[in-house]
Amino acid sequence: MNQFEKLDIWNESLEIITNIYQITKTYPTSERFGLSDQIKRAANSMALNIAEGRGRSNDKEFSRFLSISLGSSYEVIAGLKISTKLGFIKENQVPISIVTSIN
Repeated sequence: MNQFEKLDIWNESLEIITNIYQITKTYPTSERFGLSDQIKRAANSMALNIAEGRGRSNDKEFSRFLSISLGSSYEVIAGLKISTKLGFIKENQVPISIVTSIN
């Protein structure tokens, strides 16, 4: 097992990614390469930056990658809010775990 796989935050990010992929399955086909894709990339970026940062040589670099991951998490939240405004999903479809894990 790699060091990053032991981190709670990394495991929580995997849960968020799973939820995001389930949610975006319902988006219109026209959004497949638009908002849906952007939200999925941002969610994946969360986990990938945590893993990459953990593999760096010092805590300062790890902290920088965690900061990037946090930025991606806010991008996911913004994308979900846009999705509700556009009617792609209902507000109650956004898992509370996504928002509470990030905040």
